[in-house]
Amino acid sequence: MMDDPASQYEPAPAYGLFDTSYTEYTRKRAPPGHSCCYSWCEKVKLADPSAPSVQNACRTATAFREEFCMAEPEGGASDGAGSPYDRCPAAIVPPRKAVFSAPDSAAFDAQATATRRSKGGTDCCYAWCSQAPPGSGLLNKK
Repeated sequence: MMDDPASQYEPAPAYGLFDTSYTEYTRKRAPPGHSCCYSWCEKVKLADPSAPSVQNACRTATAFREEFCMAEPEGGASDGAGSPYDRCPAAIVPPRKAVFSAPDSAAFDAQATATRRSKGGTDCCYAWCSQAPPGSGLLNKK
């Protein structure tokens, strides 16, 4: 058991349990294989995939794309993204610790998910546009 594991979500879990199968997988990929892996559950905040912020955020000159991928929820999703990604939520609120700017709603991204899954695993990916802060020099030229 590991106390106070690092978490992208708030509140962080109190502990993580030794993950035998992921430890075996990691040790095979990175010889000589002395890694130990731990797992814990997080609560993902679901969002509305038709939220206005999803539709309008990319239409400004200061918009830039952000992406967040997470492991497919073990229990699936009540509002799935559709086949073949039924177990992925249609939209989430990304964890603020993991991104530049967390929107009210980030829509499921089938292309990013397919790319990630082609490398193994069962990730679900989400994308949205954030706005560059004034004076940053980041402008998206259209």
